[in-house]
Amino acid sequence: MMNKRGGDSDVGMGGGKRARGGSKIGLRVMVPSKMAGCLIGKGGQNIENLRFEHKCNIRIPDCPGPERIMEITADDWESVYDCLLAAVPWLYECPNGEDDGSQKELRFLVNQSVVGGIIGKGGEKINDIRNKSGANVKVFQSPAPQSTDRCVQANGTLEKLLIAAREIHIVVQNANPQSMEVPYDPINYDVFFANEYGGYGSGADNRRGPPRGRGGMPMGGRGMPMGRGGPMGGFGMDFEMREPPMMGMRGRGGFRGGFGRGGFDMGFGADEWGGGFSGMGDSGPKLKFSSSEDESTQVTITNDMAGAIIGPGGQRVRKIRNDSKASITISDPDPTTKERVITISGNAGAIKLAQYLLQQSVREHSSGY
Repeated sequence: MMNKRGGDSDVGMGGGKRARGGSKIGLRVMVPSKMAGCLIGKGGQNIENLRFEHKCNIRIPDCPGPERIMEITADDWESVYDCLLAAVPWLYECPNGEDDGSQKELRFLVNQSVVGGIIGKGGEKINDIRNKSGANVKVFQSPAPQSTDRCVQANGTLEKLLIAAREIHIVVQNANPQSMEVPYDPINYDVFFANEYGGYGSGADNRRGPPRGRGGMPMGGRGMPMGRGGPMGGFGMDFEMREPPMMGMRGRGGFRGGFGRGGFDMGFGADEWGGGFSGMGDSGPKLKFSSSEDESTQVTITNDMAGAIIGPGGQRVRKIRNDSKASITISDPDPTTKERVITISGNAGAIKLAQYLLQQSVREHSSGY
């Protein structure tokens, strides 16, 4: 959601700093890409009518991902809210753009520096917003990827959502953001991190392609080799290695231990590759994974070790998710043992690469274990 900002800033794809000054005010809402078509209408008719009727600029730029940003700007807040009120039924494909009274959801984007004001001391302010609007309001814990935006989600009827939007905007309007503002560009969406920042299309729904606009290890070339020849049982991988094995390497003796119980074999037969690979390096704590038949594995770690894996703001574990394409969840600490459980799920190759990257993160960033 925006306070006073410069003109019709094009933040939908560029993701640059938002201009200051000028008289335009407005808000930004994250929406699923699949909902944009009805709002735009045939030949852009619906969105053009909204602009004309409410004397505002409403935009929903195209983006090659599961989410887009709907931005509404105008010279006054009442025009912004009137346009929002008229736009939401189109998003939900209500006939003729008339609200049907059903429960709906809006995810507003606000600068992270004003989130404290929305929540309030001890949650007092967000509870007040809930009580006044009747909507269920929550704030997601992490900023959207490569931005300073946080997502504030509201659920309820359209009338309740509009009241919640007004209450949230009062906080934003009265705030004086101290940090640089970098609006969220949905081209940077992160399917594995979506549940933490409030994005759409998380988990298995978006396995068809990698997150866009983010760095990470390519999945070709130096990846984990795929098994060929011979039955499963050619060699077991251990986190003693420094680098993922390369295709065609010859080793001696095989890896020691393997993953968890009984090893985690890749399927290279000794007759083809000369006996597997030897482990390299003995330093650093070793993670002991247990496997299951449903393509998942778990490891228990100390709460202190979790920091080495999660990283500042969750950046390390996000990168491991992106690079491996595995789903990785980390439980809250057990109140008694203070231990946490990491669960990795996905196909066998993704799990193996995630295990390797997790072990590397522990080795490189932990101390005193």
